[in-house]
Amino acid sequence: MNKKMVFFISLLAACLLIINIADINAREKEDRAQKRLEKTTNAVRYLVDVGNLWTVVSNYGWIGDDAFNNPSFEWPGGSGNHFLYQGSIWVAAKDPDGVIHCTAADEEEFTQTTDPDDYVFHWTKDDVLSEADKAMGKKKIISEHDTWAEYSDLDDRYHNSSDDPLGIKVIEQTYAWSAGYNDDFLIFDYKIINIGLDVNQDGVADSAGQQTLTDVYTAVRFDFDVSYLAGGEYWYDDLTAYNSEYKLSYGWDGDDPDFPGNDIGESGTSTGYIYARLLNSPQSLPNLNGVQLEDTPVSHAWWTIDDDPSTEALKFAYMSTPGYAGVPASPYDYRFLQTVGPYQLEPGDTLNIVWALGVGAGLEGAIRDSDWAQKIYDSGYKAAGAPDSPSFTIAPGEEGSMNIQWNNSAEVSVDPLSTKLDFEGYRVYKARNVDATGAPIWILLADYDKVDDIGSNTGLQYKFVDDDIVMGTGYYYAVTAYDRGVPGIGVLESRKLSEFVEAEGAVANSVENVYVVPNPYVGSEIWNHVITFNEPFEDKLVFMNLPDEATINIYTLSGDFVIRLDHTDGSSESWDLISRNQQTVTSGIYLYAVESSVGNKIGKFVVVR
Repeated sequence: MNKKMVFFISLLAACLLIINIADINAREKEDRAQKRLEKTTNAVRYLVDVGNLWTVVSNYGWIGDDAFNNPSFEWPGGSGNHFLYQGSIWVAAKDPDGVIHCTAADEEEFTQTTDPDDYVFHWTKDDVLSEADKAMGKKKIISEHDTWAEYSDLDDRYHNSSDDPLGIKVIEQTYAWSAGYNDDFLIFDYKIINIGLDVNQDGVADSAGQQTLTDVYTAVRFDFDVSYLAGGEYWYDDLTAYNSEYKLSYGWDGDDPDFPGNDIGESGTSTGYIYARLLNSPQSLPNLNGVQLEDTPVSHAWWTIDDDPSTEALKFAYMSTPGYAGVPASPYDYRFLQTVGPYQLEPGDTLNIVWALGVGAGLEGAIRDSDWAQKIYDSGYKAAGAPDSPSFTIAPGEEGSMNIQWNNSAEVSVDPLSTKLDFEGYRVYKARNVDATGAPIWILLADYDKVDDIGSNTGLQYKFVDDDIVMGTGYYYAVTAYDRGVPGIGVLESRKLSEFVEAEGAVANSVENVYVVPNPYVGSEIWNHVITFNEPFEDKLVFMNLPDEATINIYTLSGDFVIRLDHTDGSSESWDLISRNQQTVTSGIYLYAVESSVGNKIGKFVVVR
């Protein structure tokens, strides 16, 4: 056989091998996609929104929502500003043959183990544990919002073809609070149990599948993106680091090299630092450096979007190599991994690891908040709390005012730490705009406290009349309750459970008093529309004193038709100054014609740009 023939046959074999590998990979991806589709029937996320950090937790080891259909480390809570693309737990170990396995939640290798009708259990402080809860293992309600999920890696269908299950079950419990000093983090308590392999593939671990796991490592992985409201490719200018004093792995927004000037923190939108802090872990076995660790991560590692570890060996290497990676040389899209270990788990053994996961106001805030998490954990989850948030209503008053009224339920709140009634007073707040992070900018309207030896002694009130409003303008209102103060913490105030209202007058029975505000419209007016995540436009002009139904046609002074507005409810109708051709209107004088069943009216307004 000549050399050309040998070369041709070798080339053909190589091509067939490549085609075969590609075909196998394609089938594997298709199978994985089908398994993921099947898995969605049992996969559940549950929202935790009791504090200032909102996120969903799951029954399969994921933290957050990479589609952002739900809060994903949304900070401040309710702002729509997500800091986390995807969080997850990893567990890696060697089987008795020395083969490495890594079960990674972000690869969907865990599946739920609890009752199909109740995949994620959750309780608030006002709930009462049932006998079923107690039988499951829940002893008491610990925080203002507890969750409990169980998942395992027994189902071989959800593992890559190159990897097998470890035979572990995870009990994940989370705790959240709302008292100001402890409302920017959640505590995640993981119990990793060596239950054995499912030899019979019936969904249950078998005695024949019992095995000792060595070189066991557990990690929390954060694919963080700081942060959602910044817009653009906000994930490409992040940085990450580790603080050994506080056992803190964290990420933040760096200076985008493609953006002129210094835009660290996305010019105020992304000032939060997302972090993981280890609160508790058992003493490890000697690591590769021969060192035993207790309550200390064995490693902090990071990599970029271009270097996601694709094999079990690469994941294990990131987890098992001791050391703490320094700050990257330049901003990019990073993930960080904080790992504890190694351990040895005999059949039935349980490994308990506890992390605080949160977002702080800068590194200082992350350290301060996570310190409180450590103190709360060390005290057996005893945390001082603020009084309950009062229930309140908002109703239009005379001459366009707003009446805010609330109940006295906060006055019987018992502090969970002191077990005493420590209510002191109420505060009323109002916000016209939101800041760059999406949080309302609150203005204190009133402070009413008990007549005692604390505070201003104004006396308690249950109503406030706000007459400083502009008709057609939207406002946020909140009523809070606060306590007498806790040593070492200070005064604790309840959450601002805000309500948004738009100041409107009564529905008119004629069009005689229809008018436009503001007139003239000036682009820089403070009257402009409140910027929210769902309504980001700033321009807003409002037609006031309308009947319930009317048609408003707007024209230029020269008679060119601009837009038609169909008013179907209420006494006002807003317009974002966008024409029917989807163009922003320019400066000038405009005419409007109101047509309704109770009369017609023609008027004019001015736009100044």
